[in-house]
Amino acid sequence: MGKAYCFYQNYREVRLLVIHCSATRYDRDFPVEALRSSHKARGFADIGYHFYITRDGELHRCRPVNQIGAHAAGWNDKSIGICYEGGLDEQGRPADTRTYAQRCTLMDLLRQLKRDYPEARILGHYQLSPYIHKACPCFDAENFIAPAMQRQKVQPDAGIGNFPEIRALLPKLVKAAPHRAAGPGVARAPAPQQPACLMDMAEREIGEAGGRQLFMLKEDFKMLEEKGIR
Repeated sequence: MGKAYCFYQNYREVRLLVIHCSATRYDRDFPVEALRSSHKARGFADIGYHFYITRDGELHRCRPVNQIGAHAAGWNDKSIGICYEGGLDEQGRPADTRTYAQRCTLMDLLRQLKRDYPEARILGHYQLSPYIHKACPCFDAENFIAPAMQRQKVQPDAGIGNFPEIRALLPKLVKAAPHRAAGPGVARAPAPQQPACLMDMAEREIGEAGGRQLFMLKEDFKMLEEKGIR
């Protein structure tokens, strides 16, 4: 049998999968179009990252992986850059603002990339060098994501990917949250009532096999409830 086709495989020697954040407030939208405008204003031909994950969990393919990115000077030729929308709290301070949908999409993407580049290390931007004085991506990518992926090897089917009805509802909760804004100074209307059974359904479906996924789901629900969603 021939070698399995790798969707993302290319002829570059990829040694690093570098995680970034957009360094934007989590209560303000920063869609892929805004990211593109920002990077072009800095003189880039297009978005410097290879992938961008918005708060609703949608994965945007921004630059082919066989092209060198523009996201980490000194490491671009040997890396793939992945960025998530957010990274700052309401006061503009560094914070891990990833939604559950973003975490799931990131994990799915990294699993695929690790299959294609098994020797590549997963690092956050600030972990590339002690001389990088920034918090990006505002969480410990090396020690959070890698162990989680190791646990998933024991339970390869564990994760949100098995539960489309939960995955479909979560982005709607995040998008509808009243604390989010449609633009500068423009607040969105309060979210409609969502089914109270969603958390129970998640526990029932994911069960013990979900482990970290279930914990993160509960944390996101707690965050949304604190912002006014019941």
